[in-house]
Amino acid sequence: MRKFLTVLIVVVVFAVLIGAVILVARSRYGVEVGGYYLTWSEDRYKLDRKMRGFLEAIQFKDFDKAANYHDEQDRDKRNIAQLIESKFLVKPEQLDLRAYQIKEIDLSEKGDRARILTVTTVHKLNTAEVRDVEAMFYWAKENGTWYLKLESSL
Repeated sequence: MRKFLTVLIVVVVFAVLIGAVILVARSRYGVEVGGYYLTWSEDRYKLDRKMRGFLEAIQFKDFDKAANYHDEQDRDKRNIAQLIESKFLVKPEQLDLRAYQIKEIDLSEKGDRARILTVTTVHKLNTAEVRDVEAMFYWAKENGTWYLKLESSL
């Protein structure tokens, strides 16, 4: 009986580990469960989360939150809404981000710079115009924190 329980515990632990590996492999950069995350690349996972947060802020027209993804110098320098208009060629009040996808995250050799290729489905409100916009966003790691580089991205 004792041998059976030991084998059962080993099998259950092995199954849980296999399940975790499958979850991580299915998502591109990691998976979060109950506040914990498993990932092959911590920086790519963090960048994936930050990029999604930035695009969601744009999607819901929360430009103050979108500005927080930039360092303080960039935040004070530009009007986020105007820069978004120049990127998507749609006035912010007419911009409807329908969907976004992160296609690729590239890190520099030193690991202090990154570029993220995204594809965003954009609908211009009050028109039938819907198009996919491919965009590259550039990030820099400063004092251990990733910031979106405003000038090069938007």
